[in-house]
Amino acid sequence: MSKYLLSDRVTIHYLALVESVKYCLRNSDKISNMRRSFEEQELSYEEREYVIEGSELEPACEVLKLHGIVYRRVNNKVLVRIPQLRSTIVSFILDKEFELNALIKSKFGETLTLDDVVKVAVSKR
Repeated sequence: MSKYLLSDRVTIHYLALVESVKYCLRNSDKISNMRRSFEEQELSYEEREYVIEGSELEPACEVLKLHGIVYRRVNNKVLVRIPQLRSTIVSFILDKEFELNALIKSKFGETLTLDDVVKVAVSKR
């Protein structure tokens, strides 16, 4: 996914942002309903806990924090429970078996989960 130029990424994100703002301004009632629906979906995930261990827990926690993910540190582990209001991004970042990660792996040959970026191991229970 990171194989295309920075200027292409900036342009794509800019266009997506502009169109999103236009849509939101024209459809504020729909946006309110979508937000409620999104929150219900995020909170409907099956209960699960991810355990993160390894030598780079500080950078791992920073990634979680920057994505608005609720977590807790217990001794030399980081615990992330779902459901929470960020269940989809939790699954995307931490779970190689998550449906979206399977699609990405089939298209690009690799995933980009937290354990691919920092020296940690992620297990789920």
